[in-house]
Amino acid sequence: MRILVAEDDPVSRRLLEACLVEWGYEVTSVKDGGKAMEVLQGHDPPRLAILDWIMPEKDGIDVLDEMLLTGLPAKFVIMSGYGDSYLRLAQGVAAFHGAAQLAVLRKPFRREELEALLRSVLAIGPTPSE
Repeated sequence: MRILVAEDDPVSRRLLEACLVEWGYEVTSVKDGGKAMEVLQGHDPPRLAILDWIMPEKDGIDVLDEMLLTGLPAKFVIMSGYGDSYLRLAQGVAAFHGAAQLAVLRKPFRREELEALLRSVLAIGPTPSE
């Protein structure tokens, strides 16, 4: 299963990549929202997109809004370290589109929180092979 990670902070991006790869996921990572849009609109889009809220070019909420308009069957996680108001706004955008496929992740997060979120969002165990 492929997961997109869109995170401009290289340390956070590598941390996410390392966890996801260790758990058996195929990861595509990018450092801005424009590249995230290219991946999501590509030939074989990932099943899940983990998007940072604040990124260069396009922020995570812009990517989320545009992708929900397309009807792409992917699920989304929005991350933010700027407080709950940002995360509530993302949930509002998803609700506006009638989308239930959005989860939020507060930064900084613990590995266990990421694992539990993946279980919930993907409705599977921590690794795609289980």
